[in-house]
Amino acid sequence: MHNRSHAEAAEREAFEEAGVQGNLRHESLGLFTYRKQLGRGRSILCVVQVFALEVQTRLKKYPENGQRRDVWLSRKKAAREVREPELRTLIRKFNPDAR
Repeated sequence: MHNRSHAEAAEREAFEEAGVQGNLRHESLGLFTYRKQLGRGRSILCVVQVFALEVQTRLKKYPENGQRRDVWLSRKKAAREVREPELRTLIRKFNPDAR
């Protein structure tokens, strides 16, 4: 996103995709990769930088509301649910109390 740091872009994505706002940690938790399906058998490799956001507000209306099903999970359960092994590791290692 133009004129935004990587952390600020992640914060914006969290708002657009999940309607959450809160306290952003500007240091990256790490990276993971995945293949984004483009249709017709095409895909591209994506590298994602992960940032923590302590959610303070959950909005009822946001840009991508209704485009996906959202659910709140414990870190342990979230790690089991994700497909990407690198993301699974980041979730398992995440310590929300570390500063």
